[in-house]
Amino acid sequence: MRICLVAICLLFAGFSKSWGRQSLLTEITEGRSADIHSDVFRADTTRRYEVKACKGHAVTISAWVWLTTSQSSFFAANDAFFYGLIFGLECSKASAEQRLMTCFGTAKAWEKTGGVVDCPSGCWNHLVATIEPTGRVTEYLNGQQVVSTSTGKQIEIVPGTILSVMFGSEASTAGMPADTELGRLGGFEVYDSAMSPVEVNALYLAGHEHQGQPIKSLSPMAAGVGLVLGLVVLAFSLRDRAKKPLTTPSITIQPRVRTISPY
Repeated sequence: MRICLVAICLLFAGFSKSWGRQSLLTEITEGRSADIHSDVFRADTTRRYEVKACKGHAVTISAWVWLTTSQSSFFAANDAFFYGLIFGLECSKASAEQRLMTCFGTAKAWEKTGGVVDCPSGCWNHLVATIEPTGRVTEYLNGQQVVSTSTGKQIEIVPGTILSVMFGSEASTAGMPADTELGRLGGFEVYDSAMSPVEVNALYLAGHEHQGQPIKSLSPMAAGVGLVLGLVVLAFSLRDRAKKPLTTPSITIQPRVRTISPY
């Protein structure tokens, strides 16, 4: 029985990739080559992703961002004629407010929602938005819910469209050198389902422990859990087996009679 349990756990570790949340993004190496594989975004840096089909009309957008100044802003825009999504951190120059902003296209119009946040500069912050099949949008900052609004609309994403990630500044860019650092992206991902508040907090804690370098997929986490469970069960199985006395059953050897035929 224990051996079967070990096998199940190890199979869970091996096949957990298919059970994990599917990524909707494929990174495209376009833009400023010096920054495309680093986390630094400058005034002329853009990172681009191809978006896959979203079959379940539900997504989770997760981004780890580092703002250089309080005037910096972050955007991920996928504008495909009232399809797709826009997610970002707006910084109002007039009121000095920061607002998480989520827009998604319904093929007829854009639905926009957002909440005021305090996102400090000079450190990593985790921004998340979930869109449920019912159209409810929930935003999170560092694992904590900011706002939850029901729009009653479904998101529509055109497969193959491009999502562009960039940083900007609400301050005047006049005279700003092109290599001025505006922000950093520690990780960016869009999943094919809406995470629960517990899952969002777990994602934040996992990335926070790695200093803003989040685990991009939940599949390795599931694989690790399965492997650990399998090893634990195997260890207990071997320990119990070692406690059993090793006895050798007595064997009575019967004398063999060899008969030789004269014919």
